[in-house]
Amino acid sequence: MKLWALPVNKQEKKNTEKTRRDGMKESLPRGISALAVCAVYITTDSQFQREYQDLLLEHLVQSVDFLRSQYPEIGIVLTGDFNRINVNSILRGNDLAQIIDFSTTREGATLDLLITNSKLQEHYQKPQVMSPLGFSYHNSTLWKPIVNVTTKNSVKYHVGRPITKTGIQSLGTWLQKQDWHEVLECEDTQKKADTFYAMFDSVSNVCFPIKKKKVHSNDKPWITPHIKDLISARQSAFYTNKTEWRRLRNAVKREISKAKTSYHAERIRVLQQTEPRKWHQQIKLVTNNTKSELRLDIPGIDDGDSKGKANAINTMFANVSAHIEPLDRNKLTSFLPAEADVPYLFPWDVYSELKKVNPSKAGGPDGIKPQLVKEFAYELSTPIADILNCSFQQGIVPNQWKKAVVVPIPKTNPPNIEKLRPVSLTSIFSKVAESFVSKWIVDDIGSFIDVRQFGNVPGVSTNHYLLNLIHYLHLGAEKSRNVSTVVLTDFSKAFDLINHTLLIEKMIDVGVRRTIVPWICDFLNNRQQCVKGA
Repeated sequence: MKLWALPVNKQEKKNTEKTRRDGMKESLPRGISALAVCAVYITTDSQFQREYQDLLLEHLVQSVDFLRSQYPEIGIVLTGDFNRINVNSILRGNDLAQIIDFSTTREGATLDLLITNSKLQEHYQKPQVMSPLGFSYHNSTLWKPIVNVTTKNSVKYHVGRPITKTGIQSLGTWLQKQDWHEVLECEDTQKKADTFYAMFDSVSNVCFPIKKKKVHSNDKPWITPHIKDLISARQSAFYTNKTEWRRLRNAVKREISKAKTSYHAERIRVLQQTEPRKWHQQIKLVTNNTKSELRLDIPGIDDGDSKGKANAINTMFANVSAHIEPLDRNKLTSFLPAEADVPYLFPWDVYSELKKVNPSKAGGPDGIKPQLVKEFAYELSTPIADILNCSFQQGIVPNQWKKAVVVPIPKTNPPNIEKLRPVSLTSIFSKVAESFVSKWIVDDIGSFIDVRQFGNVPGVSTNHYLLNLIHYLHLGAEKSRNVSTVVLTDFSKAFDLINHTLLIEKMIDVGVRRTIVPWICDFLNNRQQCVKGA
């Protein structure tokens, strides 16, 4: 029998400490500071048991007492062949329990015992009897740990331009000093756009520098980059400056408490203002009960090859309309010269549209965030109005407005590459231009829109259609011997498969003002896209 004995001198205590350190695992269960394992074998010799039983039990009790006094959070295991010896003296007062409740020999006797304390027992399953090893007389005992399945805390890096108050103030000061003569003096639409973006990007790089942010999959939703910076500074100060470490420790606690309070308050505010169908989603956010990240498996592409997945998805989206002939202006009916001038936009017209931008929406590939567009709508209205007027006059759309970042949204779970919904993120200024064009088109073709059309019509929704359908069915039900039949049709990839040449011809036929037809044609030509978030 081998057990840590009571140290009789300093050297023996030193050796005991070394044995303890060498025997410890690299990682112990939470709440367990050390682990002591004792293998016991008591012979079946009756004379030995009569002479040494009490001495052996006393030795075990004293050793356990010593270990518990030196290491209060220790886990203790006494196991082996006790040969029917009475172990009640070990169990009493030591928070120990014998947990073998099955026979450990071929004859049905329980000779092998497993004695442990409650601290360690809560981390292990109930012991199981196994077959003997070789020709052994004793059965084997399996004592398995409780394995807690934890999600791997994966790390991702997000690269972006954080919007700070200082940066907004600096950008505002710069914008107020601009007269935009560099943009206004250009005669070509593309040159105007290039000059504007060059000027804006140069100051954005100074006011909002690009930063790389580390994001863990297990981060709490209220953890902000500022809190992470404080935690990093606190960890560094721990080894160099204890006073600074204590200050940062308290600062981290305060910031986390404030972040939690503001996060939950914002979630409750959203719940008070949102519609009922979004309540379930908000409740899941408040309780941090969100779904795990979906994984898209594409045959022939490694799971970690994000670039390969993005290219495969992009190719799949592009192939949907690959067989459709591109717009051919030579096949269009003659629509020039136009009977009127292109509508002219004043800066205050553009200002009204820029103020309507939703700052919480994602930005487009030009890197200009909606928050900044809305904040500085007045300062940006002059150059954007000039670019728009030149664009409509020349029938040319800037290349920056023809680019899109496509985010694939899975329709099924698990995701399938054939069942993805593309959501395109385009430039905010491109959307502003589209809003003006769409208003002009609706004004021109309003008389041709069927009164039974409920989609893509301002002020009308599917609720109106459902009311109209129910009314129609009720009218039919009032007629005798009448049967109503509902036929539902869904066109797959309806917008992607539209022939652009045919579309422009129809627009001309129904009376769309001819001054904006060249702009629409250029808007549909030579577009570029990339896939994000594969």
